Amino acid sequence: MNKSFISALLILCTLPCTAQTTNKAKQSTTDTLGVHSNVELGEVVVKSQRQLIKNEIDRTTYNVQADEESKVKTVMDMLRKVPLVTVDGQDNIQVNGSSDFKIFKNGRPDPTMTKNPKEVLKAMPATMVKRIEVITEPGARYDAEGISAILNIVMMDNSRFGGIVGSVSTGMNDHYDPHANGYITAQTGKLILSANYGYQHQGEAMSSSTSESETYYKDSGNTMHDTSRSNNKGDIHYGNLEASLDLDTLNLLTLSVSGFAYDIGVNSFGNHRMSDPLGNTLYAYDARTWSNGGFRYLDFSTRFDYQHKTHVKDEVLTFSYLMSLENNKSPLSYEYSNAINLPVSYTGYDNFSKQKFAEHTFQLDWVRPFAKHHKFETGAKYIFRRNKSDNSQTFYGNTPPTSTLFNHDTHVAALYLQYLLHLGRWSAMAGLRYEYSRVSADYPDGSAEGFSKNISDLVPSATVKYKISDSDNIKLSYSAGISRPGISYLNPAVTESVTNISYGNSSLNSSRRHTLGLTYQHTGAKFTYNVAPFLRYCNSGIGGIKYTDGDKIVSTYANNLKSIAYGTRLYVQWTIIDGTSFNINGQVGKNIHENENMQLKISKWSAYYYGNLRQKLPWKLFFALGGGGNVGKSPNSVYGYYSSNYNYYYLSLQRSFLKDDRLTVNLSANNPFGSKYSDFKSYVTQGDYLSESHNYGPRRSCRLSLSYRFGKLNASVKKADRSISNDDVEGGVSKK
Repeated sequence: MNKSFISALLILCTLPCTAQTTNKAKQSTTDTLGVHSNVELGEVVVKSQRQLIKNEIDRTTYNVQADEESKVKTVMDMLRKVPLVTVDGQDNIQVNGSSDFKIFKNGRPDPTMTKNPKEVLKAMPATMVKRIEVITEPGARYDAEGISAILNIVMMDNSRFGGIVGSVSTGMNDHYDPHANGYITAQTGKLILSANYGYQHQGEAMSSSTSESETYYKDSGNTMHDTSRSNNKGDIHYGNLEASLDLDTLNLLTLSVSGFAYDIGVNSFGNHRMSDPLGNTLYAYDARTWSNGGFRYLDFSTRFDYQHKTHVKDEVLTFSYLMSLENNKSPLSYEYSNAINLPVSYTGYDNFSKQKFAEHTFQLDWVRPFAKHHKFETGAKYIFRRNKSDNSQTFYGNTPPTSTLFNHDTHVAALYLQYLLHLGRWSAMAGLRYEYSRVSADYPDGSAEGFSKNISDLVPSATVKYKISDSDNIKLSYSAGISRPGISYLNPAVTESVTNISYGNSSLNSSRRHTLGLTYQHTGAKFTYNVAPFLRYCNSGIGGIKYTDGDKIVSTYANNLKSIAYGTRLYVQWTIIDGTSFNINGQVGKNIHENENMQLKISKWSAYYYGNLRQKLPWKLFFALGGGGNVGKSPNSVYGYYSSNYNYYYLSLQRSFLKDDRLTVNLSANNPFGSKYSDFKSYVTQGDYLSESHNYGPRRSCRLSLSYRFGKLNASVKKADRSISNDDVEGGVSKK
């Protein structure tokens, strides 16, 4: 691959160039940081800079369109540069150092992102995105459930044009996995329409992985040895259609339809052996797992917004409705072979799982400024969710088949009030939110007893910001949040396999967490930095309970987790010289998990880092070198931690062609030298059993991407100022 990459670099560098001559002029520089853009006015060239990051009272914003790499990179690539966001080697995203966050699109949830963020964000071109907002203090307006931060993807919007504009892009990696997407926007009169479609093929090579693990059972002294190889090749599709209609200067209608689908083939083969303390084999078997007909998932949602503005400046009344539907089919077959003393009476089984989900959300928001410095925001929300699932198992042998029908309903009602103040150099925001939820479940086939649960929560938040100077500001914030138990956490039905038993706990209550943060930001013409120490605390979190029954691991849940996390995040952007810029994004912190009832506690330090160097070259070439990694140990429970010390780097060379740089070609390589495979480790270090696991995946890749835009890219569909934002539960698939 190294020879191919170097050859392609030489070809790209020698492509024909069109010389452009302009007279030199004095340069005017604003006190922002970003990538330079040239605007030619006769004999004068004015160079300006667009700000890359901006710090507001409740969020930090990254200007994607000011980043030159956004022309051909994906949104996932851009996330690695966003302050307070980290993406590890397996594309797992954390915001504010936590995985407890939600992804929105234009300030409201989008199923294509919130339920499948890895797949969608890796396939979505950054050219469609205007900015990425990290909402670190969501406030009372947003759901208190299951959210410590919001990653808001803001698409290109809020401008006017005539005619049609759009873009198409495609590419392929060195394993011949193609991707393609298209985006188009059109306006006629007061009606604006936009549509986008994306496709990504997930090949066998890039989806393959190998895992190894050993589990030691303290009571018996026995050890389980597991190895497996798997790949999940398939196709992923997503699309979105949006429309907006200006009825008049005060009334706006918007409609959005989006969908996401994939068809993935699951295929794995593993070896499993249980040995006694002397190393003698107690039992052993090989296991093959495959999808019989494909693992299929379909998500469809429709959203409608009506926005009314009054004659009072900035007063807005918004009504929103959201319908979301899901259909999930998982036909999996398991076959055991080469068995020695197999501890079950069957040699395999077919498992068929079918799930259907429907959600309806109604929301009303009112924003009312008064006097000169004050603003109130208030609103109400109601959600109804219905989930139906059908799970069946047919065994190879004399074991009778099993089947479970399960219905689950959720009702959520919420009220909120929020106050905002802007007075000179001071800004403040304070709010209160009340949420009530009722969860009920039943088993139509009588396989288990139904249950229900009522939960009420009151959640406050507050933020104060002071502008020290035009370049410096400081912000102090406090927020509370809740995590309500999802259906998989509540469902008391027992699921059993050769080595595991699991069941839920219908007595779970919601958990409450508290977050305190301090942010200082300096923004200068050449140098910008953001420093943000933080503290998070939860006294009654929903934690996993794991113990052994013989040589089987039993798993359930309880409100027994006490967790504390503290640390500091740092972002630095430096324009070294004209055409050369550098940025660093990182965090160092400590995580403490404790279960006082079980007398278990784990405390570990960890840090992540990301750096990026961007350089303009002659012949309109643009070069980038970036990399990052993780060090330390991150606890995932009171029982153990991840030790995914990893590092990665990439090289990228880019050039634009044609008038107005309409065609952009990019060649990039990830980890072209060094090890071919990554090794992600996890450990269980205390409790009834101990384990060590390794997961190996492909590390190297090379990709060629092309992007072409047509029309005048200066407008897109208008969006309502307020809309639905469903922030979901902890546990369960999707919103179930």
